[in-house]
Amino acid sequence: MAWLRVLTALALGSICSGAIIESIADLTKLKLKFDYIVVGGGTSGAVIGNRLTENKDVSVLILEAGGSNANVLNIIVPAFCTMATPQTPQDWNYTTIPQPGLSGRAIAYPRGFVLGGSSSVNYMVYTRGARDDFDRFARVTGDQGWSWDSLIPYILKNERFGPPGGPPQHHRAVSA
Repeated sequence: MAWLRVLTALALGSICSGAIIESIADLTKLKLKFDYIVVGGGTSGAVIGNRLTENKDVSVLILEAGGSNANVLNIIVPAFCTMATPQTPQDWNYTTIPQPGLSGRAIAYPRGFVLGGSSSVNYMVYTRGARDDFDRFARVTGDQGWSWDSLIPYILKNERFGPPGGPPQHHRAVSA
């Protein structure tokens, strides 16, 4: 049962202390109260938790149904990434329905069942998308908040690349 293996990351306050707790029983022993509970420890859940804790007075509990990604060689060794899915303990092991265009075959639909979610099993692929796509979203919705110029400050806030073991580095966006 997935929730019995809950992996919890706690982000508390502006110093962002945290702990990984692997069972609900251990969590209840702590008797902590949280301002927010984020369900899902994938990319989106982690970003939401991080943003919420920019306010030092806010505490956040992030719940992940899957296990830890620590010491999982198929995730942490780049050359092993193709073995992270399908049919592994770090995968929800979903498949599509049989596809007529594939002679009735169903295909694997990899989704991460691990701290980090699907970003832990997708070969570390990252793309921010194209300026034209975001500007089209803004036109179609009539909401300029979806435009490239409106969103690029938030995209840049997410992009902190640095060498292993080094401090995060901020890079300037390159216009497409």
